[in-house]
Amino acid sequence: STGEGRPTVLKHSVDATYEEPGPSPTYRMELSIFYVVYFVAFPFFFVNIFVALIIITFQEQGDKVLCECSLEKNENNFINLRFLRLFRAARLIKLLRQGYTVCILLWTFVQSFKALPYMCLLIAMLFFIYAIIGMQ
Repeated sequence: STGEGRPTVLKHSVDATYEEPGPSPTYRMELSIFYVVYFVAFPFFFVNIFVALIIITFQEQGDKVLCECSLEKNENNFINLRFLRLFRAARLIKLLRQGYTVCILLWTFVQSFKALPYMCLLIAMLFFIYAIIGMQ
């Protein structure tokens, strides 16, 4: 189930002959074609179909909402963006009015950037150690 040894099993299935004789290299090439189609083509097409269905569904829902409005599509987008920007600025002003706690939070966030190189170095060291262990 983890995939370990799966290529070997697939190779043995392609080499398999009948019950009595031993394996013959590339005896059943139709199985290798089946494996390529099964592991490459099917997942590709099914994922694309799934994504396309999701996109079409959300697009239909969005068009249904736009039909209920009296505005054109471009006018609606313009108004939505302006409206959201206004609320974003209002939220920021509201947060800044809270004062002391937000200042402490922002100061902590700025000070944490000092530790960023050390964290990157730690991650690189762990990656290197696991790479060395994996090569053994």
